[in-house]
This record gives sequence, C-alpha cells and structure tokens, in this order.
Amino acid sequence: MPVVLSFCTVFFLLATPGWADEALSGERDNHPYRLSLGSVAYTYVEPGVMSLNGRLTELDFSYRWQPFHTSLPLALVFGLDSFLGRTHYDGSISNLDTGVRTPVQDSSNERIFNLQGVFTAGFFESLEGAAGFAIWSLKNKVDGAASYTRDINYFYLPLSLSYQARAWSALRLSVGAQYNVFLFGTVESRLSEINPGNSDIHNEQTSGSGYKLRVAAAWDFPTWILNVELYIQQWNIADSNKVDVSTTRGMIQLWEPRNKTTMSGVNLGVQF
Repeated sequence: MPVVLSFCTVFFLLATPGWADEALSGERDNHPYRLSLGSVAYTYVEPGVMSLNGRLTELDFSYRWQPFHTSLPLALVFGLDSFLGRTHYDGSISNLDTGVRTPVQDSSNERIFNLQGVFTAGFFESLEGAAGFAIWSLKNKVDGAASYTRDINYFYLPLSLSYQARAWSALRLSVGAQYNVFLFGTVESRLSEINPGNSDIHNEQTSGSGYKLRVAAAWDFPTWILNVELYIQQWNIADSNKVDVSTTRGMIQLWEPRNKTTMSGVNLGVQF
C-alpha cells in the first residue's frame, strides 16, 4: 500500500494539465469493451478466529455505453469481476452441541464475483468521476467432512475518481481511488451440510467500508488498446447481528465475526 500511495503522489506532482489530450475520453468511447486477466494475492482474516490466504485468478469484463450526446463526457459502465482459486485455511471447527473447538488447517475453495453498474462523468479532459451500485459476492467452503459453505454478499455504492495523462503519443498513465459506501451485507452459513439436523443460519451485516487504489498504463494501437493495472483493495466489515440457535446444551448465539479482506493484484487487459 505505501508503494501505491507513493507512486500516486509522484504521478500527480509530475503530470500537469498540459499533458492532457482531448482525445483521452475518445479513446474510451471508441473501444467500449474491456477484457482482462490477472493474478491476486488474497487474504481474509477474522481476528482470533480464522484466516484464508492464497492466490486467486482474476477475470474481468466491462462494457462502456455512451448514450448521452453532451459537451460533458457522460457514460454508463457495466462490469463483472470474478476471482477464483484455492486458499489455505487456518482456523477451527466448532461442535454446536458440545462447544468443543477443533483446530483445522486445510485448503478452501474461493469464488468471488463483483457486479457493478456506474455512471461516469469526465472533467477537464483528464479527470473522471464515477458513482453507482454494486454487489460483492463471496462463496467459500473449506475441505473436509466437518465444513460448510458460506455465501456472503455486500451491497454497496462505489464512488471513484481517476486522473489520466498522456506520457507520449501512444502511452497513457492513470491513477485512481475508489471508496465503497457499505449499505448492508448478508451471510448464509449452511450448517446443515455438517449435520442434517442443524439449521442453516442467516446473519446480517450493517457496518463496514472498503476502498481500492490503482495505477495503470495503456498503450494505444490502431484498433485496440493494451492495459496493465496494479491495485490494492480492502474491505473492513464489523460484527454481524446475533442469531439464537437451539442445541442439546441449550440456546447459543451465532454471528459472523468482524473481518478484513485484502487483495493486491495485477492484471493485463485489452480494450476493443
């Protein structure tokens, strides 16, 4: 993260408005489709409870639609980001009837999808702001008989600002920051997969936030554009609500603990 922030600071100091080119917004509009492939270092931590660490493969697709014909560049952007892979789980499994916790270290299967639609507006030929609605969806399951599937969904408003400048004729550089306004989250814990007698648990998350910082370079070719992007993304989510569950030792309360997700990635993409 310090490296990304330092790069952004230097870039903003060196990239003057004189670098800006009126064709910058046109490059985006003439190549509305973007497809990218990347690799992500992924960490999910519930402090004192468990952690997931590993590398995921990233595949993204977006479409930029500009139905508005105004002097101010306006567009709608729809995107789907997917992250797939295996991680290392370090935590424990709890027996609800006895309360006994058994330490577990194993592999886990992770699937993350981020679906968003944002409204963008360009300013001064080199700045672009965006706001919209998005859903972050995580499904994971640790290997082993005593494990269960979790479905976690975050509903949020992404707010972003990016700056783009032309370094020379065919190369453009950009930096961007995004803040995610967390609306609410849901967690489905399918405990019936451990024991058919268990009830599945539904928890709700009401507090949290997220952000993304990115630096990128784009090379212009006659009919397409090559993109390289580096970024760091993070989520910080508070404890969920508590749900009463009946067990052989009486009523207990279950909740989704506070957690932190960190993703550092690099991707290579094409616009066409």
